Amino acid sequence: MGPDQTKVIGERSSVVHGSSSAARVNEIKGLLGFDDFFSVDSLGHSGGLALLWRSVSSISLLSSSQHHIDTEICMDGVGSWRLTGYYGEADRGSRHLSWQRLRMLASHLEALWVCLGDFNDIISPSEKRGGRPQPPRLINGFRKALCDSSLMEFPMIGYPFTWEHSRNSGSWVESKLDRVLTNAQWRARFSNSSAEVMGFSTSDHLPILLVVKCFVEQRHAHRFRFENTWLRETGCRNLISDIWQFSSNMDAAGKLEACRSALKSWGINLRLQHKVEMDECLAFMSRLRGSRLQEHITECLRAKARFFHLLNLREIFWKQQAKQFWLKEGDANTHFFHQSASAQKRKNTIVKLLDDSNVWQDRNSGLEGVMTDYFMTLFTSHGCNSEHVLQCVPTLVSQDHNDSLLAPYNCDEVRSAAFSMKIDKSPGLDGFFFSSSIGIL
Repeated sequence: MGPDQTKVIGERSSVVHGSSSAARVNEIKGLLGFDDFFSVDSLGHSGGLALLWRSVSSISLLSSSQHHIDTEICMDGVGSWRLTGYYGEADRGSRHLSWQRLRMLASHLEALWVCLGDFNDIISPSEKRGGRPQPPRLINGFRKALCDSSLMEFPMIGYPFTWEHSRNSGSWVESKLDRVLTNAQWRARFSNSSAEVMGFSTSDHLPILLVVKCFVEQRHAHRFRFENTWLRETGCRNLISDIWQFSSNMDAAGKLEACRSALKSWGINLRLQHKVEMDECLAFMSRLRGSRLQEHITECLRAKARFFHLLNLREIFWKQQAKQFWLKEGDANTHFFHQSASAQKRKNTIVKLLDDSNVWQDRNSGLEGVMTDYFMTLFTSHGCNSEHVLQCVPTLVSQDHNDSLLAPYNCDEVRSAAFSMKIDKSPGLDGFFFSSSIGIL
């Protein structure tokens, strides 16, 4: 996640998180790589909310209760806006309290406002399938509360229902209880934002993802890297083996270059193929999700198994990107690996620099010039004579040590260095991992 956007996940297992204690939320914060959190402890065995965040300039808690966490977020280059995580009253007899709470929150601050979460309400009979119809008084009451609060529905793509109960039984019920609501000012300011219902969850709720777009994304070219997921594809071994065997007129460097070029094209096509397959699996499961036919349920389970296999390959990819060697493949920590890789990218990304005139320069106002000028000045000689300083530096490397350092490498030293590397480490700029490729070559 770069400086051009932020992401908000609305489910009680993410941004608005059901939890029994602040200690548990703090544990999740560390696991998923968030910077900090606000939490509201549960009452007994139910309830509990938490808001977790990272990569924001500042965040202030405005108010909280067992049913909401209201905050003001400040982002560099964007300004302030208001985010409220909401959990509506589960008891139908207490829904009027939820509606009144929304009105109260709307009266507190005139600002850019987005409110998302599990509202336990629907705004149309079409948002519920199965079970008894929703009473009109509840639908109309929720609609009026949104109108009084100047909140409007933010469109979401994906499966139309976010909650289910008693799946694959005669009492199967599905409803759209989770949603994103915004006021007109927020939607006008973040007009390029998008929201979607995500595919799967271990909860009875599907998570919702809100991507808050602030600027146009900038994409950068990446150099070749051998990916560990390729080792699970027979096509990879066959490709390398064929090039290595039928390129007898090339030296080792030439063969590696030929492999690199071929694998780069092959890897791009494979990623596109996996992306298409995952989209097809998701579309297939979404199309059959509401079907009660046993044949459709079996086909949906088959597509789900294929989807999770491809998801496992993505986990391996993000593990490699995150450089977390202490975790093994199959730990099902895809989100952790993704966060680690994103944190490493953020750490290595320069968004703005202060120039000699104490003016901040970003990508659009001369950031490259500040970098160039700095290093041009740093590595430009200004006529100083350092000979007298060097004469004061004692000699610590003996002649024998120097001869040893300058001696040619022998085979045993090369073998020891190569085989002592991590399996995910590359020895050079060709992008190949020695330990991963030696079995093929």
